[in-house]
Amino acid sequence: MSTVEILYGNFEAAEAHLFGIYKLYEVLNYEQEFSNEPVLRKSVGFADLFLASALGSLPKFPLFHSYDISLPQRIYNEAIKPQPHPVVATRCGGSVAQAFNYLRLAVCAIRAESIPPETIRMLINVADIKLLEILHGEVADPPSAMSSSIVNLVTRAAHLFLYISIRQIPIRASLICTMRDRLCDAMEEVITQTEICTDCPEVVAWAACVGLLGTWGAVSGISSARANFLTVLDSLGLKDSRDLPWMSDDKLSSLLWDAERCSLHFRGIIEEWIHGGTSE
Repeated sequence: MSTVEILYGNFEAAEAHLFGIYKLYEVLNYEQEFSNEPVLRKSVGFADLFLASALGSLPKFPLFHSYDISLPQRIYNEAIKPQPHPVVATRCGGSVAQAFNYLRLAVCAIRAESIPPETIRMLINVADIKLLEILHGEVADPPSAMSSSIVNLVTRAAHLFLYISIRQIPIRASLICTMRDRLCDAMEEVITQTEICTDCPEVVAWAACVGLLGTWGAVSGISSARANFLTVLDSLGLKDSRDLPWMSDDKLSSLLWDAERCSLHFRGIIEEWIHGGTSE
């Protein structure tokens, strides 16, 4: 019930229901009961992560499974190649790199079509928690080479991508609208800093395209957000690329992982933009 309420925007009701379950878990020491009820653990885990994402907070419940998830070696091999984009691999800090690694593992596991759904669910949950921890200050990384605003932008884009493309939550859901609006706010902060757009324009473009995923199609009430993301792409000289069918190909899921692909996809138009012009 809480998950449905979250999707439809009844965040307060969902929080009240989940808080009641949490008090049973905490005060009445229901940990043993939870361990014996896999369906209950799964339902509560989903609702807890969804609500944390909606409210902009950390989950209340502990993770009901290990962070150490067993996968075939070929999945690990696939997830580390090609080399991640430098912004993700090193420049945003170890926590961002770790979160994206779990995200990549989840995508690779889904593509393999042979990994048990429960294993995929655990990978997605871990990626979700790692992203929430970055967004809400629960990491102790040394200062990153990137500004906090670009770390926030990259993390929020990855989080929205996880919910739309991996969890496949409908874009009309209030949860998606809330996450999309936060990404839009993060984008506005970044584009006021010219040096960021000059330093890593392909990353800003990737985040804008993820934002467009949350505005895809004729959905009422989101024209402003869609216009903002399109304006960012236009400012980067990507007017011709902004209406590509991002939902139907692998560009968004691979773009930040493959530095070479980033460069090939944007090289000409970005170089022109950096040197003082934008393409029409």
